[in-house]
Amino acid sequence: MPDSLLAQLQTIGLNHTEANVYLYLLQQGVAGPPVIAKGVGVTRSNLHHVLQELVAKELIKKRQKGKRYVYLPANPIAALRILDRKREAMQESLPELELLYKGAANKPTIAFYEGPEEVKQIFEALLYAKNKSAVGFASTKRLFDAMPGDFLKYFIKEIRDRRIFLRDILSPSSAPIADASKASIGIYYDFRFVEGGEKDFPTDILVWDNSVAIILLEPHMLATVIESASLADTYRLQFDIMWKALGRRERGL
Repeated sequence: MPDSLLAQLQTIGLNHTEANVYLYLLQQGVAGPPVIAKGVGVTRSNLHHVLQELVAKELIKKRQKGKRYVYLPANPIAALRILDRKREAMQESLPELELLYKGAANKPTIAFYEGPEEVKQIFEALLYAKNKSAVGFASTKRLFDAMPGDFLKYFIKEIRDRRIFLRDILSPSSAPIADASKASIGIYYDFRFVEGGEKDFPTDILVWDNSVAIILLEPHMLATVIESASLADTYRLQFDIMWKALGRRERGL
């Protein structure tokens, strides 16, 4: 049997054996179960179920010939009727399916990460931010001290190359890394420092698109990423309020 025809028939919901039997009958015209089983290479027990399925799908017809039954193919236009019935069933179900989809879309999803290698996945996901921007509350030095290898260099390079605008509100201990990052990334990076001496943030928070990542650095690295548009918008609003307030202090206003 031509592989292309077998593949096409499988796209309308036939399995491999059903497609083979249907094509065999199209070629033979009419045949009984023993002949079909031998011609297609299936057992009689398996063939019985296949023939029932094809009759139910109106692709073949069952006729009595003497004391036995034979099968003949329906016009190939019947295959189109299968697609039409599927389309009609889908259209009838579509309103309920859309309600389910909208309900799921509004529910936050949560993912958990443990250890530096898994937390790297969070930063790599940020690099694919659809709106090309992200904000963070961070102890950058402590975070990247805990990350493996030269991950900081890789991340900074990717932020620059992908032209993602990143703003950080940082603990003072992150000043050396922040300055170096600004020199490397340029206009795509900006930062401001919180007051409070050398005390670091106990957690790092990153926000991009609809994602909020909360990263615990001690006693060992754990992270949670929550996908929620309303939560992400809330954190962005808090960030903007702090950003403006820190900017006013820096200007002595």
